[in-house]
Amino acid sequence: MTVAKEEWRIVPEALWQAVHNHIKDINTRIGAQRQGGLNRATDKPGYIFSGLLICGECGGRLVISGGDISKGQEKYACPNFRCRGICANKMYIRRDRLEDQLFSALEKQLFRPKALESIVARVVDAATKRRAEMKKRAAESESGGHARRLQELEREGDRLSSAIRDGGHSRFLLKQLQDVER
Repeated sequence: MTVAKEEWRIVPEALWQAVHNHIKDINTRIGAQRQGGLNRATDKPGYIFSGLLICGECGGRLVISGGDISKGQEKYACPNFRCRGICANKMYIRRDRLEDQLFSALEKQLFRPKALESIVARVVDAATKRRAEMKKRAAESESGGHARRLQELEREGDRLSSAIRDGGHSRFLLKQLQDVER
């Protein structure tokens, strides 16, 4: 990193570079691990409820914060407790247990007859509104297209009329003008 003015430098350039090279070396050898979740990797499994669950104490979003991934025992926890120390919620819950509970509750709530009727009605309403919006846009586009075409034909008719006026009568020009007027 270059400093705009040398007198602003707090740490000598050589020390700065040595520290950053050391950090890169450690990250290369060990791999960067971060608190508040499993080691960030491109092949990590997806967790369906990460970021959707809210801590009852501080309002933070629960994340996977531990557990044995090889045994499917990952645990959700509040990162504000585990990483920042600003939350009193010490509770951890295994992902598989939490997902079973949440899916069961969702299934019970969603498959009640009144809930299904409400869902179907909302979907039908949304689809009807969307269809009406699409028809309106198509009509606007179509009418706009006709208006543009009409303007183009009127301009072409004006040009042909001017050409006939300036150049005299020509069967070809008169035929083109008749076609445009039609």
